[in-house]
Amino acid sequence: MKKFSALLIAALVLFVPGANAQLATGSSISVSVVVNVTSSITLSTSGGSLNFDGTTGTTNNIAFATSWSLGPTTSIKLYTWFSSPTAALSTGPANIPASQIAATFQSPGTSGSGTPCNQAFGVGNGVIDGASCSVIDVGRGSDGSTPNPAGNNNGSANVTYSLSILNFPTYKTTIGAGAYTGTLSAIVISI
Repeated sequence: MKKFSALLIAALVLFVPGANAQLATGSSISVSVVVNVTSSITLSTSGGSLNFDGTTGTTNNIAFATSWSLGPTTSIKLYTWFSSPTAALSTGPANIPASQIAATFQSPGTSGSGTPCNQAFGVGNGVIDGASCSVIDVGRGSDGSTPNPAGNNNGSANVTYSLSILNFPTYKTTIGAGAYTGTLSAIVISI
């Protein structure tokens, strides 16, 4: 019986049309595969508001925290600014100009203090020229490393930040009493 089954299968393969058929023509296509990985930068603050001490002319410290996941870039910088060069702080009729206020900051790769907040960096993005404080290079690591212009850049930095009114003991005698208020804005820009 086994021989008969084997002969039957062999006969079917040999004599049934198309049993030995091979593909004579074919067609192929290419399919694109895309993965989009978006760049991101985050910025947050902790420590509350910046409140000036009426006897020293300095504020409490706040902290800016930033993190990033970027492609090739040459710099990652934090900019801070007031809304007006002539009225950074105001109590209605009286103003304290941005040129009378200075920022002090400390980050892993850089620090600074004493530069008036009347800088003009020309970076756009809402940063007010003439009312900007010192630019902070948050992309610079504590070891002096800088962002990778040819590869991926992932990192984070915490910046301790405060303000002072320049020459406060003398300056406070030239302004009227009152509660001077204003808004300090901040942005992280990667170029």
